[in-house]
Formats: sequence, C-alpha cells, structure tokens
Amino acid sequence: MRYEASKANYNQDVVIITSSWRSQIESLSNEKKTVLKRSLALEEFKEEMTQKNYEDFRTKFENERKSLTNREQQLLETLDRRLKEVETQLKEISEFIVNLKISWHMGDIDEDIYQHSNTSLQVISDRLHLEEDDLRFALNELSDKSSLSPPTHSQSLPISKPKQQVDVPIKLHLIE
Repeated sequence: MRYEASKANYNQDVVIITSSWRSQIESLSNEKKTVLKRSLALEEFKEEMTQKNYEDFRTKFENERKSLTNREQQLLETLDRRLKEVETQLKEISEFIVNLKISWHMGDIDEDIYQHSNTSLQVISDRLHLEEDDLRFALNELSDKSSLSPPTHSQSLPISKPKQQVDVPIKLHLIE
C-alpha cells in the first residue's frame, strides 16, 4: 500500500496513518470556513466597492459554496458506503467468532489455536468498532453542518473538529 506522507503522524515508534476520508473532512471544513469568512468580509465591505465588483465576488463565492456542497455530498455518500462495509465486516467477524467457539467446543481445534484466533479477531473487531464510531460521528458532524450560508453576526463560524479523535495506531516495523 502507498500512503501520502501528509497523512502520516509519528508518535515515538508508532506511525499513525490518517484515513483519506478524515483528511477530506478536515480539508472540506477548512475550505468551508474560508468561504464563509470571505462571504462575511464581502458583506462587511460591500459599501466600499463597486456594484460590479461586489456581484463578481458574490458570484465567485456562491460558486465555491456550491462546489463545496457537492464535494460534501459526495463525501457523505463515501462515508455512508464505508460505514455499511464496516457493519458487514463486524457481522462477519462476530459470526466467525461464534463458529470458532463452536469448533473449539466440539474439539475440532485445540485451545491454543482458539485463544490465538479469538484474540486476533477481537483486536480486529475493536478496531472496526472504533472506525464505526468515528464514521458515525463524522456523518453526524457533516450532516449537522452541511449549510454553507454565511452566518449572521450573532453566530460564530462553524469549525468542524471532532470531540474525540479516534486514531487507531498501526505499528510498522521498518527493515533496512
């Protein structure tokens, strides 16, 4: 597999690879924030420019908002597809763990194989549950903040930051 260097974070001897969808959410959030700030600034300085300049900038910012809305919708669909994949994988792992336990109980496999396999499957299941929670949180965040209209002066600019960052570290041992 190939990963972009910008998606890798280093914490002592652990490399944490940020998922592409999480990077997309962060990028989209930053772009939305920028467009909203520009729109507010345009409204604030409307009187200091010609009507044509104002209309040109307003049209430009509106087109940027539409583009971001389309990208956001595509990202929501991608996250929804990934969530369904994770849910399917969790169901399959759960069924496999049950079959493994039955095989062990019947004596088809010995206890060491059962324990090792069960532990490995639990680790995978735990990681998938973390990803499932993270995906649900991201879907909720994107759905709640899908409006790209400029906020009123009494509102603050929305900044989409997860309340809880869930990175599942993957240890990579580099061989020279």
